[in-house]
Amino acid sequence: MVRFFLVIIGLLFAINSYAQNFGASFTTTLDRYDIAEGEKFKIKLELQNAESYSPPDISKFPASVKVISQSQSQSFAYVNGASTKVRTWVYDVSAEKSGSFNIPKISIQTDAGTLYSNELGINIKPTSDIPNVTDEKDIFIDAKVDKLSTYIDEPIIYQTKVYHLAEVESAELVKPKSKGAVIEQISDPKTGTKNINGVEYNTIEVNYLATPVNSGKVKITPSILRGKSYKEVSEKQDEKAQFDNFFDPFSLLNGDKVNKTKKLVSFTVASNTVELDVKPADESVSPWLALYDFDISTESEINNTGFIAKLGEPITLKVTLTGIGKSGDLLPDIEKYIKAENFKIYSDKAVSSRQTLASGNSF
Repeated sequence: MVRFFLVIIGLLFAINSYAQNFGASFTTTLDRYDIAEGEKFKIKLELQNAESYSPPDISKFPASVKVISQSQSQSFAYVNGASTKVRTWVYDVSAEKSGSFNIPKISIQTDAGTLYSNELGINIKPTSDIPNVTDEKDIFIDAKVDKLSTYIDEPIIYQTKVYHLAEVESAELVKPKSKGAVIEQISDPKTGTKNINGVEYNTIEVNYLATPVNSGKVKITPSILRGKSYKEVSEKQDEKAQFDNFFDPFSLLNGDKVNKTKKLVSFTVASNTVELDVKPADESVSPWLALYDFDISTESEINNTGFIAKLGEPITLKVTLTGIGKSGDLLPDIEKYIKAENFKIYSDKAVSSRQTLASGNSF
């Protein structure tokens, strides 16, 4: 019995020695730490010098973080006679609400035993803390809707317009969200220019369709733009240059020389919040169709000059419904409304489509 106990102790010591000698480790990192509500970021779990028996247990991720997608990769390196094996899991996540949260130690089962990653605190800022037009003059976002008062199920146009002076790189526009409306993008980004108080701004415009699903006050959270832009940075000359100027008789005329360079800096800006006044559906109207406009048209060969209908031969009647404000698949079925004495009616499968007008409305 004593010998068996010593063997067990020896095995545990061997496993621990393996983890130490080969540097087995498991770590958690983020791709960035400046995160706003509604933004996407990455959580990276990295396992070194150990073989995993199963994926990491991410069930302890905070509820405020929603996993969108995940991927994994493996790499090997051989440097100065020592080999390193790395397996990485990357989780694309979104910040569902603001606040300070903690990513606890994540466990993983490996041939070096159960390993635990480091704890990591994350601070998700509310969108109200992100600079807007009044805080950031070089880059800002404006959001507006075509109407603030609407009906439930009546779509409205939500427009986001980015204004920028500096060149923007690696930009990501996070679309607005709402608990009381469905929001979908309906146009590709359009670029242009606009003069504001004598300053010529470059613009990027994106249109969304926002359809309220709840009545009452419905808020649409700000659109968020994150990226990098070049800014001019002033730097004073170094001490050697100032010493050389001491022997320059004209240096006093030049004053303190300043070197101006362009530096790539990160930024995050947010638009204003939009609040809608959504009225409930009119109970006297059935079916309820909250549309900008509605039209019914028919087309048939019986309208052709000289057409003669014959007993037993089919006649085609094409009925088209056009509703501005909804796509075709959301319009009502009219088959039950088409009736005619002395005719048998056979309906084909309805074909629906959707197009976007220049105004941004769909039909």
